[in-house]
Amino acid sequence: MTLLVPQNEPERLQALLDQRILDTPREPQFDALVELAAEMFDVPISMVSLVASDRQWFKAVCGVPYEGTPRDISFCSHALLEPGPFIIEDTHADPRFRDNDFVTGAPFIRFYAGVPLFIEPGISLGGFCIIDTRPRTITAWQVHRLEQLGEIAINLIKSHRANAELRDLSMELQARSDLVARQSEELQIQKRILDCGSELARTGAWERDPASDAISWSAGMYALHELEPGTAVSMKSLLDFYPEPDLSRLRAMIEHSVATNEPFAYEGRMITAKGNERCVKVAAGVELRDGVVLRRFGMMQDITEQKQMHDHILRLASYDTLTGLNNRSSLQSKLEQIRTDARPPGQIFALLMLDLDGFKEINDTHGHLAGDACLKRIAARLRNLSDGRHLAARIGGDEFVVVMDSADSMSQVEEVAEAIRAAIARPVRWRGNAFLLATSIGISVRQPDQEICPSALMQEADLALYAAKAAGRNQHIIFEPRLLADANARFAVIRDFRQALQNGDLSLHYQPKVELKQGRVVGYEALLRWPQPDGTVRMPASFWAAFEDPELCREIGRFVIASVIAQAARWTAEGFAFGRIAFNLSAADFRNRRPARAILDAIAASGLDPSMFEVEVTEDVFLARNAGPVAETCRELKQAGLTIAFDDFGTGYASLTHLNDFPVDVIKIDRSFVAKLGTHQGTTAIIQAIVGLANSLGMSVVAEGVETEGQARFLAAIGCPMAQGYRFGRPQPAECFFDGQEAGAKRVA
Repeated sequence: MTLLVPQNEPERLQALLDQRILDTPREPQFDALVELAAEMFDVPISMVSLVASDRQWFKAVCGVPYEGTPRDISFCSHALLEPGPFIIEDTHADPRFRDNDFVTGAPFIRFYAGVPLFIEPGISLGGFCIIDTRPRTITAWQVHRLEQLGEIAINLIKSHRANAELRDLSMELQARSDLVARQSEELQIQKRILDCGSELARTGAWERDPASDAISWSAGMYALHELEPGTAVSMKSLLDFYPEPDLSRLRAMIEHSVATNEPFAYEGRMITAKGNERCVKVAAGVELRDGVVLRRFGMMQDITEQKQMHDHILRLASYDTLTGLNNRSSLQSKLEQIRTDARPPGQIFALLMLDLDGFKEINDTHGHLAGDACLKRIAARLRNLSDGRHLAARIGGDEFVVVMDSADSMSQVEEVAEAIRAAIARPVRWRGNAFLLATSIGISVRQPDQEICPSALMQEADLALYAAKAAGRNQHIIFEPRLLADANARFAVIRDFRQALQNGDLSLHYQPKVELKQGRVVGYEALLRWPQPDGTVRMPASFWAAFEDPELCREIGRFVIASVIAQAARWTAEGFAFGRIAFNLSAADFRNRRPARAILDAIAASGLDPSMFEVEVTEDVFLARNAGPVAETCRELKQAGLTIAFDDFGTGYASLTHLNDFPVDVIKIDRSFVAKLGTHQGTTAIIQAIVGLANSLGMSVVAEGVETEGQARFLAAIGCPMAQGYRFGRPQPAECFFDGQEAGAKRVA
């Protein structure tokens, strides 16, 4: 790769050398900064990269094991040429980087974002960057945060140089102080050295003659105190610059040093002559000869910027930058502190974990600015509710925790939970919108005699939160041991099911769909089954946890689609006219990238006609928030020739008017309605209404769960064209159906 060199490369390299930072040992403040960036942006790799003549060297790095790379393949060489942030959202799509060694090999970079480290205008030392192994986008707000971290990195580099020069000056001072009594000329040299360095390092030197009590200051000392050079100073006037309680601490140090002739070091606040508060560091020593004090001397450094930077890094490490609440790391620290501290007698400890219901839809529909506004408002409400009595923290995207370390009773814990639900339920108004959110809450509790274990509390609250969401959301649930047993059972199902999927142990069974008037089979529905080693077959209800795992659910969808297409190809090759095969698409399937194109490409590769397939979408998927992509995918599939069925119609909140909103060909009446035929007048009327409206809209209808001849006859009499159920055949393996006859010719008695 061609080496990229800025026009001012000689000046840039000299500036880098001037910082005296290349190849220096690791420093905790730099390490903390890159670790903070990795956590803040949820990336595996971040670094402070300094670009030398032939290499880039990492002052701090997390996520990769090496300390630098050749310059010609470094991303930061490109960032040097940019006046601002340098971002590559997908390296595979960028011809400059797709063949880069670090893209084609470890660490397999797909995303890069870096900001230049300008030590002065136009002079960049390198870059502060974050790297991901997945392609991604970055918001303007995130870029701003990255630039802020880059500014902190530059200040740390400047501080590193200042500290190095201060160490040099201190060493020089120590060396010269040994000779001060013997050679007055050496004393003048020492003062000149200090004066030259004081402006850069913001330091000053002083000495006090014990005999005369006279105090002499360097020019740097006057500058630090914002006094005119030459202003007379005394011990009393010197102490006037320090406010309480720092003054009492400094006075005690001075008195102890006078009594013992020992050196001392002070760090604290000082108020200058102009009223500006500074943070200073003072190192004071004593020169003795034969036990007699010849002089007292010392140095002072203004560390205000370093202190502010340190405090800022601590805030970033302990508080969520968006909401100002405690972050996960701070929460863990405070829980550990609570664990070791003595608890008030008779007090209950409770940890409430919250997840916002409806937040994702707001974020997806209105953008991250709207989502951020909601998070800030919710955080403010939690802060007001806590009122200093409880700890509130944000631990994830839309997850929060409230800690009650001294509740009087369980009823008080539940009152707080309900107060949180009520506060979050209030509308969040933003740019003319009124967003409605709810919250599910999981609660873990420790009685006064029970030990507090932070990890166990978080796990229990998380399990209770899962139960609250599974029970319908917008409620609170208190952890009980059965929830852990349920979670272990879910985990076992997911683990075993994933293994079965990888081993090819799953299968599809097919249930016939019948035309009621003539009794002939017109198609089949593919249904997932899990054969067991003992010969039994598990139904979906027994492994439903697998469908609740989003990634596993998508793998299931890919397996079902591939299996259905393969079976259709086999039946076609065997001359079996099966009509249409229907298969179900879940909400997870619609979250795949271009789901319609993936299905149509698979069908095209098989050489089959798309009209041989029917896609069933359940009512809850059709009516979910942000269902636009679902409707668009179904519309694309329908235009290609597939049939679209509205499954489980009527079991949720769907109204007949929804049928005009979606590209539906077939309505499937849920089995719960069919089961009540003849015994429930209202249900019978509903079925008649659905059939009548579907016929008038040119849609077909399939009644599910038909088990008796009476049900079949009634449905045929009211004009329902198709049905499926045990009356016509149970779901069976594909090989049970082909007997040399075409589906259209096969009749069900």
